[in-house]
This record gives sequence, structure tokens and C-alpha cells, in this order.
Amino acid sequence: MKFRTLIAVCVLMLAAAVRPCAAQDPVSPDDAAFDAIPEGGVTQDYVADLLLKLSDIRQPLVKGDVFTDPDKKSQIAEFLTISHSITNILLDIASGNVKISGTPEEVQKVKDYSATYKRYYYDSRMQEILEYVLTVINSNSAVKRRMALTESVDWFDKNEKIYINDFVAFNKRALRLKEGINRVASGLRINGITSLPRPRPSFQLWIYTLPVVIKGTELDAYIDPATVRLRPAFAGEVRILDSHIAAVSDAKLKDHEPIFDSIKVRGRHLINTLNDAIAMTKNDRGYDVTALLCVSDAKIFQNIYDLGLAGLSGIEYFRNYSPLRVGDDSIGAEYLFTFGSSYSEQIGPWYYGKLKDYIDDLVSSWNKAVKKFDDEYGRYNDWIEMQFKR
Repeated sequence: MKFRTLIAVCVLMLAAAVRPCAAQDPVSPDDAAFDAIPEGGVTQDYVADLLLKLSDIRQPLVKGDVFTDPDKKSQIAEFLTISHSITNILLDIASGNVKISGTPEEVQKVKDYSATYKRYYYDSRMQEILEYVLTVINSNSAVKRRMALTESVDWFDKNEKIYINDFVAFNKRALRLKEGINRVASGLRINGITSLPRPRPSFQLWIYTLPVVIKGTELDAYIDPATVRLRPAFAGEVRILDSHIAAVSDAKLKDHEPIFDSIKVRGRHLINTLNDAIAMTKNDRGYDVTALLCVSDAKIFQNIYDLGLAGLSGIEYFRNYSPLRVGDDSIGAEYLFTFGSSYSEQIGPWYYGKLKDYIDDLVSSWNKAVKKFDDEYGRYNDWIEMQFKR
């Protein structure tokens, strides 16, 4: 199937949802579909109105909110439908297949307008490229993807420092707890934390329980000493973070990237094509009419390029600059969170899971360190068991 045929198929698919009922002859430029040529032939005023309609339907794309607001997706489909229909009429006129009515001077004007438009929009391949990239934008919900990436960047920009501060504090206190475990294992005192009373003077060691040490290291701000699990409020905040990281996982960024790259490349191609088309037609007798379209098209093509660039910028931010997303050691949590090959999995790092596993490891380390004391002194009725049991 030839490329132009492919484009036509894509445009017709998008147009189906917005095409109105078939128009009746004679057709005026106010009819959205422009399915037929007036039986009496086209006039200079009719063609001028067609060109004016082409300018009018460009305005939502010139304004640019169709490239930032997913709810305006139908306006792109409407542009594709109407532009394609009008262009076909003008191409037929330029090819001499349509009767032109009016004075000889008016007939010549119609020929000039249609010929210049054909050279500007069709012969330059501008129509082919524009219809393709707009179809890519709509069929892949590129505007919705852009909005989601923008919202994610804004959320991380607003909240990342809060989470980093919590993780830095958690990490420092967890490291102090690890140091305490090593001292308890050797029967030594943990500086700054009051030990439990010795049931018997003969017990030559400092006695601690894990909840006591958690409170002493101030980890109880994040861990409930009674259960040695994340406090519900903190756990909820971490789950929120996980959900936002999942929204920009490697898999999703890889899915976004070729779409935005294609939009950016074709946006740049359209800008270059516009310059070539202007150079090709600026000396044509009908250029005064298409010149009005050039101004609109320049803005539209820049908006398309900016859409692709915005999407790629969001991807770059999460791949290279977001500390929580890339596991930057500057967050001070290198002992808690590791980022290896597993990070390229579909979801990305689950901070809740990593914190939970880390706490489980602390409990295991604690119990391993104090088991020997329970084994040695546990036969005494007044012994305080040091191992923690959930």
C-alpha cells in the first residue's frame, strides 16, 4: 500500500467520528465535509471562501491548546476532516477537472489561487507530513501523555525534597540502630539509650529490647515500636510515592519516547518544509492568498515541535535528574535502596517494599545478635527476653 493511501485511510478513520451528514448540492464553504462541487462550477468568491475556511480551521491549532488539553482532541480530527476535503476540491480545480465560472479575470484568479495552494500544500508534501503527524498525535493520545508527564514532573518537583528529607532522617537513625545492634551483640552499652534494669547483679551485660532501641534512636517517628512495622501514616505516604514512580517507570518512558521523538522530528521537518514551500511559491500570482496560511502554519508547526520536545524533556528529567527516580546517592539512602538491573522492570523501585524488607532485616539482625543471651539466661524466671517476636 502506498504511503499516501495509508495516510488517507488513517484520516478517514479519525474523520468518521466527526463527519456530519452528507451535504446536498449546491455545496457552500460552510458545509463541513465539502463532498461535492457545485453543478454550476466554482467561482472566485467560492474559492476565496474555501481558502478563508482553511485559515479559520487552523486557528485552534494556532492557539495551541489542542496540543496541551486532551479534551480538545476532536478539534484535531475536525481539522483533518475539513482540511482534507477542501484540499481535494482545490487539487481538482488546479488539475483542470472542475468548471470555473466568472469573467476571464476571475477564472484566472481561481486558477492562480488553486495552483499556488497545490504547490504550497500538496507538491511540497506538507499535507502528507502534517496529516501523518496529527494522526500520530491523536491515535497515540500524545497530548494526554504529555499532560501526564507534565503533572508527574510538577508532583516530583513539589514533593521530592519532602521524601528525601524523610529518607535521609530514616537512614541516619537506621544506621544508628545497626551500630546499636553490634554493641548489644558484644554485651556493651548503647550510648544515649537507657538499658533495662538487670534482674540479677550476676548478669554481666547491658540489657535492651528492640522497641526500646527503636525509641532511643528516634526511629519510632517512622516505625511503630510495638509492632516494628512502618507507621500507617508514613507507609501511606510511601505508597503514594510508589504510585507516582510507577507512572514514570522505565517501561512507560520507553513507550512514550518513540511517539514524542516522531512528533519532534516531523515538527522540525514541517518547519523546514514550510520554508521551502514559501521559497517555491513566493513569486506565484496566487501567493497573496496562501501567504495568510503561511503565518498560521508556522505557528502550528512550532506547536507540534514543542509538543514532541516537551514529552522528551519530561522523559529526560525522570531518566537523569529526579533523585528518587534514578536512585541518586545524594539522598543519603544508599544503604537502604539499591538500583540495579531490577530497576528496568516494568514498575520500577518500590520504596514501600524496600523499606519493609529493610525493617525485616533489622529484626532478623537484632534477634540473631541477642539469641545467645536468651539461650544463656533464659532459664531464669526473671530474665527479660531480648529477642523480638511479632
